[in-house]
Amino acid sequence: MGGAAPRRTGLLSRLLPASARDGEGRLDEVIFIDYENVQRVDLSRWTGDPSVRVRVYLGRNQKTMSAEFVRQAQVLGGRLEYVNMEGEGKNHLDFHIAFDLGRFHASTPEAVEFAVVSNDRGFDGMLRSLRKLGRKVRRLGPGGEEKDREKEGRGDRERSEREREREKSDREKPERERGEREKAAEPQEAELPDVSAATAKILENIGEIAQARRPKKRSTLENHIDSVFKPLGGNYSVASVMEEMLEKGLIAEGANQRITYHF
Repeated sequence: MGGAAPRRTGLLSRLLPASARDGEGRLDEVIFIDYENVQRVDLSRWTGDPSVRVRVYLGRNQKTMSAEFVRQAQVLGGRLEYVNMEGEGKNHLDFHIAFDLGRFHASTPEAVEFAVVSNDRGFDGMLRSLRKLGRKVRRLGPGGEEKDREKEGRGDRERSEREREREKSDREKPERERGEREKAAEPQEAELPDVSAATAKILENIGEIAQARRPKKRSTLENHIDSVFKPLGGNYSVASVMEEMLEKGLIAEGANQRITYHF
């Protein structure tokens, strides 16, 4: 960390050692510890850095501290400040830390970094907002491990993947819907019953002819069947094929010998 030496005014005056003269005190990072949320905090990582200030936020009903925490706090000396909550209630201490983050952001140079020591993910959205304003800030666990950056990065990646999938789906949707409409408009092939080889031959032949161009009357259909078999030679019966198609429901004969096809 490499912040500039700030002037001792307002909040900065409280953060810098009382013995420091103007221009001598260096402030690079402010640590906000949510002691109500995490009690087993390791302060040793900051005890040797004179440019760090630590603020420990204590709930109204907190009466004890671990001996190790107190020992490390004594090493920090005037660089550590306890902030006691006068009120109580759900998230009271969290709101106080959030309020102080805003105050300190407005009163300290942009080069000064912030860190919130807490397992409470509720801070993460606010920390992202501070980053957008140019403040370098992070949330740490009690051992100093970063808590919010990995989750934020993974969340951003997951959101990006979801957005890409949604965009791809939106692009493919018109084509998919068009394909479904075309498929629905296609005539559905009925499952054909078992028929003789001769009738199967005629069904195959007529099946290749568009509905509008098929023989429309019985006499025309019989002539068509005859024209199919004649070049093949052998014994065949147009009447047998007609009868089988009628019996199997493949065709129907209406008024004036009009033929309706069902295949």
